[in-house]
Amino acid sequence: MPYDHGSMRSIYHVREYNIRRLSLLSKPDIFLSHDWPQSIEQYGDIHELLRKKPFFRQDINSGNLGSPPLMGLLQTLRPNWWFSAHLHVRFEAVVKHGYDHKNSEATSLRVPAANPEEIFISDEDIDEDGITREGSSHDAQRTTPNPDEIILDNEGELDERESGTSVPSSETRCIALDKCLPQRAGREIVEIEVFNSTGVSAKPVLTYDPEWLAITRSFQQYFTTTRQQVTYPDENTARTRVSAELEWVGQNIVHGTVNDPLTVDNCQVFVQTAPGPGTEGNAKFHQPPCYTNPQTVAFCNMLGIENRINTSSNT
Repeated sequence: MPYDHGSMRSIYHVREYNIRRLSLLSKPDIFLSHDWPQSIEQYGDIHELLRKKPFFRQDINSGNLGSPPLMGLLQTLRPNWWFSAHLHVRFEAVVKHGYDHKNSEATSLRVPAANPEEIFISDEDIDEDGITREGSSHDAQRTTPNPDEIILDNEGELDERESGTSVPSSETRCIALDKCLPQRAGREIVEIEVFNSTGVSAKPVLTYDPEWLAITRSFQQYFTTTRQQVTYPDENTARTRVSAELEWVGQNIVHGTVNDPLTVDNCQVFVQTAPGPGTEGNAKFHQPPCYTNPQTVAFCNMLGIENRINTSSNT
């Protein structure tokens, strides 16, 4: 603070700082993101996707549909499930991860998708007033595009029969949801089996992940509130520092008790710290006041790191 027009546009975007931290995690079971991973449409039914959202065609052809850093995280972390939203349509894809014995590089295999032939707007792309949403007037016209517009290559696929070797693989199931509106696929129930080391069914509680605490400590020196970013370490250096911080977390926070993890509410008590909307008059035309967040203060104190967000609390 104070915010200017540039910071108001950038404050809600994902930072490279966060992407680099997330890339150091071990394999997670579930990953949630607002945006789609870039080119995820190539791993599902593009034909059906373009029937619902024909105005996606230009972004698909140019490779601009979705977030490149998120696809990088998907291929690096290989979670079992990836959930997202943002583009207001339900879409499902499966990314198969394998190991290329020819060049010893990890590869993600695309699930073959139908080549789109005829595109038209379905009923769910027309709102209650009969107006086409999110597309221009020419989007509503039925067209027969060149089938070569979208390239669905399978260059990454491996043929185990040719190599004579088995290819260890895993897969990430991706589901994107529509808006939460009537007659729209905005909600879905997915049952995911969870293994409890104790074998006893217990009420779920929020606990800290020791690995994430270690990553937070090791990357604190690279957190900046200015436009000048300190140079990030290479991956090997970063992982070495995370390993060292994981030992610190085990000795000072978790104390090696895997079956008795540190619960969040033992450190951060979630309370209202600022008045709700409408309680300070017409506030949208004024700079918001600064409020110290006690949860941030407690979290930084637990990790023994500098609180660079609530700077007023450090004075």
